[in-house]
Amino acid sequence: MLKMTAAQNLLQIIECFGVRRFIARNTNGVPIRFYFVPYGNRSMNAAYFPHIHLVVIYKNDLDSSSNPEYIFMHELGHVVQVHMTKGLTIVPSSFKEAVRGAFKPCSDEMLAEVFADCFSVAVMKGTSFEEKNPFCTTFLQEHQALLRDYFSSIAKVR
Repeated sequence: MLKMTAAQNLLQIIECFGVRRFIARNTNGVPIRFYFVPYGNRSMNAAYFPHIHLVVIYKNDLDSSSNPEYIFMHELGHVVQVHMTKGLTIVPSSFKEAVRGAFKPCSDEMLAEVFADCFSVAVMKGTSFEEKNPFCTTFLQEHQALLRDYFSSIAKVR
């Protein structure tokens, strides 16, 4: 289960990274809410519900290798994605361009998951939470640098 202090520390990292404004409120002005559910879900570890701007983190009973800190940041990646595109299965064309050749081609739905994972890597890399993210050790260093540059640049542009 994700501890409240860990969630607060992760949100502080987001603040330093510059994407807080993508997360604080959705495009309809609804403030973000987080529900930390102390029991598992049979089909998911977490979810983002954009229409009510709600991130739900369940007790992780599905995959013991996934840390709650990584899961939380992955969901925040979906928040950023939806803020930029207005759709759960749509990723920004700038992301597709930035990662061309770094990942195998996949469906848009899968690419939305890749976007969220890439966001989590970009934000968690070089922090005390890096070891909690399985992709920080599997993504190539040059891809991690590319992701950090990409997500830093979108924070400055928008």
